[in-house]
This record gives sequence, C-alpha cells and structure tokens, in this order.
Amino acid sequence: MIYTCTSNPSLDYSLHLNEELSYSKTNRTDKENYTPGGKGVNISIALNSLGIPNTALGFLGGFVREYYLDLLSEYSHLQPLFTRIKECSRINIKLVDTTNEYGINAYGPRVSEEEFQQFSSLLNRVYPHDYFILAGNIQDELKEKMNNLLLDLSKEGVKVIVDSDDDYFSECDPFLLYIGENDPAPYLEKGINTLANDKTYIYLKSKQEKYRAKRLDHSLGVVGERDAFTAGFVYASQRGGNLKESFAYGLASTRLLNESKSLAKLDRDLLEKYCKEVEIDEID
Repeated sequence: MIYTCTSNPSLDYSLHLNEELSYSKTNRTDKENYTPGGKGVNISIALNSLGIPNTALGFLGGFVREYYLDLLSEYSHLQPLFTRIKECSRINIKLVDTTNEYGINAYGPRVSEEEFQQFSSLLNRVYPHDYFILAGNIQDELKEKMNNLLLDLSKEGVKVIVDSDDDYFSECDPFLLYIGENDPAPYLEKGINTLANDKTYIYLKSKQEKYRAKRLDHSLGVVGERDAFTAGFVYASQRGGNLKESFAYGLASTRLLNESKSLAKLDRDLLEKYCKEVEIDEID
C-alpha cells in the first residue's frame, strides 16, 4: 500500500479577477473555487489519476474538515484517513488578476500530544515494503516527533520518501529524499537516494548510480512538478522498477502534468508512452 502524509493540509481558496487588482475600489471576482491543498494530498490525487490505490494521512480539524473530505470523495482510488484535531485547518488564499498572482499561506493549526498519538496509532497498519510519503510543510513542533516515526518505519522496511523544504528528515534513513539544489554528497555517503535539480536538469543519485535528465522547457512554471514526479516514481517502483526505470516514469509524469496542467488528469496510457521517450544520461 502507498501512504501519503500531509501534516498541514490547506483548503485552497482561489479568486480570479477579470481586471487588474485595485486598491481604491471594491474588487469583484468573476470566478472562484476551492481545492484540497497540500503536497501529500497532491501526490495522492496524482496516484489516483494513474489508477493507484493509496491512503492519505495527516491532520484535519474545524469547519474545514468536512468540506475538505467531501472534495476528496470524488477520487475513487484515494482513501482519506486524516486524524481529527480540535483546531481549524488552514485556508490558503490565491488571488489572480489580469497581470499578477498573489498568494497568502496561513500558518495552520497546532496538534496536541493526544492528537499526535492518535495519528501515530494509524501507522500500525503500515507494513514492510509499503511506501510512506511525507510531503510539504511540517509544523516546527512536530518535526522531531515525525522524524522519530519515520525512523521507526524505515527500520521496519517501509520505503520512506520525504519531500520537505528542509533537510531535517535526512536522519530518518529515507528511501528517497528531495534536496533541491543542495549538495548531494553528504546524503549519498549515508546511502540515501537523492533527487536534486537546477534550472536545467533533474538529477537522481544513489551511492552506485547517478542519472541526469533535462527539465521540460516550461516545467519550472507548473505547480506540482515534484508531486507528479513522486507519483510516477512510486508507480514504477512499487511494480518492481529499478532506480533508472522509476526515474523515467517520474519524468514522464512531469511531462503529463506539463500538458494537462492538472494532477487529477494524468493519463496512464500516455505515461507508458512518454516513459519510452525519456532521455536519461548516466553521469559520473
């Protein structure tokens, strides 16, 4: 089974104006929508579009909870299993006018010790060779606790994947760690598979294997590129694909996102087709 974990999910409220934002009058939208946000949930949605069953874990509370879960109910391969918390989950706001895009991300709720223990008890259903993907913003007060849980999962043979904006979780012996533009050498010495990138290339490296592929021309502007990659990588890996094959599927998945502009619209047949067209270089 594949589990994703979104520690601090958000209900994303998007507002669209058909003119430039004005500070001297009342602005009125011509379109608005709500979407379930958070990198772990994004990966779950991408996996769902590829027909891969998965379970979404994390924390949800307040009046946001029921509406968020209702939005997820349309995804037939996604099982939400969020721990209920007392404080209200965050609402992020995105405002798009004819020239600019503005975003405001809320800090989010605090999770009590009792609530975290309830979440921890759910991990008893995660078994060796399962995948556990921790992605997105992690509240500072939860990092040490979450790292200890991930370390226990890794010791039990669970394939832990971490995509967070700091390297705090490199100590949990992950199967795959996203490091952005950081130097991979310290992680490779520990035997950690690393995914890195610059503006031109994406790199996947292990202690024995090192690969590079060119980024798509427009992929830097597409929201969810790493989420799509993770879904494609796990899609291949859980079927027995080696590191290079899983890399190819991850890259093909980012191409699908680049074309569809939606993690919910990744096409499985096209994924197989594009995977055969991916060009990967082996590097020193």
